[in-house]
Formats: sequence, C-alpha cells, structure tokens
Amino acid sequence: MSTTERPSISIDDRASDGESVIEGEISTDDVFHILQSRRRRAAIRYLRETEGPVEMRDLAEQVAAWENETTV
Repeated sequence: MSTTERPSISIDDRASDGESVIEGEISTDDVFHILQSRRRRAAIRYLRETEGPVEMRDLAEQVAAWENETTV
C-alpha cells in the first residue's frame, strides 16, 4: 500500500426485507473516531449481542443502564 492510499472498511448492509442497501467505505480514521466514544462502543456492543432489529428506545435504555451500572 502506498502512502497515499487510505485503508478502509467496506460496508454492504442489507435490511431483512432485502430492499434497503447501504454501500460505501469508511476510512480507518473514521472508524477510530466513531470508536473513541464509550457510548458509541456500548451501542455497538448492544447491537452485536442482539439478534434482529432493535428499537431505539431499547438500545438507549440499555446503554444508559450500563453507564449507570444498573439494570434496565
């Protein structure tokens, strides 16, 4: 890889109905920027541990519970 190339992560996220597609690339710098926030890492953790679609309210409640060291 030359010094002018930027490493990236490819995204191809298909919704369960198969219709919605997000395609693109995220630079390594962007990935590190996203992961520098503890709250964002907690949200990603919740999404990885949960199968299927999640309600935003459930995600927010769980992240808040982790931040406050309590249960939902």
